[in-house]
Amino acid sequence: QVVSADINVDGTGSWSNWATDSVSNIDLLAGEHVLRVAISGGGFNLGDMSFVYESALGYTPLVAEAGSNITVQIPATTSQLDGSQSSIPNPSATTYLWKQVYGPTVASFDNTQSLNANISNLIEGIYKFELTLTEGTKVSKDEVYVNVQSGSNSLPNVSLTSPNNGDVFSKGDSFTLTATASDFDGTITKVIFYEGTTILGEDNTQPYTFAVDNATVGTFNYTVKAIDNAGGESVSTAVSVTVNQRHYCTFNSSEASQGQFSVGYNFTFETIGNSVKFTAELLDTDKTGAPAYLFRETPFSETSMDDLGNNMFSKTLGGFSQGQNISYGVKFSFTGGVGVTKYFQYEVGSSCVLSVRDVFDVAQVFLYPNPIQDKFHIKADGDIFVEVYDISGNKLKANKNKEQDISAFGSGIYFVRVSQLETAQSQLFKIVKK
Repeated sequence: QVVSADINVDGTGSWSNWATDSVSNIDLLAGEHVLRVAISGGGFNLGDMSFVYESALGYTPLVAEAGSNITVQIPATTSQLDGSQSSIPNPSATTYLWKQVYGPTVASFDNTQSLNANISNLIEGIYKFELTLTEGTKVSKDEVYVNVQSGSNSLPNVSLTSPNNGDVFSKGDSFTLTATASDFDGTITKVIFYEGTTILGEDNTQPYTFAVDNATVGTFNYTVKAIDNAGGESVSTAVSVTVNQRHYCTFNSSEASQGQFSVGYNFTFETIGNSVKFTAELLDTDKTGAPAYLFRETPFSETSMDDLGNNMFSKTLGGFSQGQNISYGVKFSFTGGVGVTKYFQYEVGSSCVLSVRDVFDVAQVFLYPNPIQDKFHIKADGDIFVEVYDISGNKLKANKNKEQDISAFGSGIYFVRVSQLETAQSQLFKIVKK
């Protein structure tokens, strides 16, 4: 619906030059409106829109008012719809029409063309009715809900909206439980989050959320209970979530199939259900403005990756099967050129957390002391990249320092992978922390 006169704006001569224009006397009724600007006859940028209240309408508008929501307590099966508070400037030229939008039964009307209509044949549940007023080309509509219930208090409605039922996560992931709750005849006092019968936490303000951190392996059934101001309680349908052991392989290299890398990159494949999450980290510090694209080798395809910041990029693709062999690489498009990795092969569902491109046993890299109290040192030619993993294959730290402080780690066995950046070769060490 057009709500204003046309606005004509001359060309500004440059995209960096801006012009301002305005239009007045736009009639809007009370409530929320979505306003759009339609522009024809040239290219444009729309920088800002502002709205200022001018004055009340100079006339009485046609406004349907279907009345407040209604509660019917069983054994009653009838009620009355009341549209008498509608604004009707010309009653003799206005028609009225009530209709049922939905409900557990088809309600009976004594008169659908009266402002006040009696309804019957109601059973327990929620009904929705609509009142339409028509005066010539002017039309106004409003809705009202009728809740038929056994007691005096209407129980709240509650549901878990995130995660979705059947979602799959990996060990160590974090995710958020999100719930919506409403009450027909009152307010929500609080919602309580459960895993099975165990209370996880509660929230009394919207949006209702609870954070699950460092997820452990297993299948979990989450529910949420809503409590209203009269003490009424409702429990949501359960949402089942599976957390799998993390299956992934990380490769470190500086080898390029196109362009070159000054330091190199890390490329990780991670199986999540029937999907694979690809994560690429550009280690070169001399390259900026580098979007990344995921390359599939056969048949070739190119997919833009999500920029996570700090030269980290990620993309999750679905439709894989366990045991399937896939081959992917990454193109980094940075200022002044590109760098394309070699293709890496991965078996979906496999784990090779400590895998390397080339592992060698010759004494080119030395790690000492071992066992370790607080710190260990690495002796190697040239620049290196160091990664420390726990016994389960979880990466705990990664940097380019030849002195590593692990004083905060608990006693036990750890693995250290040292990559020589000039040769793209790596060596794996098992260390003991005292």
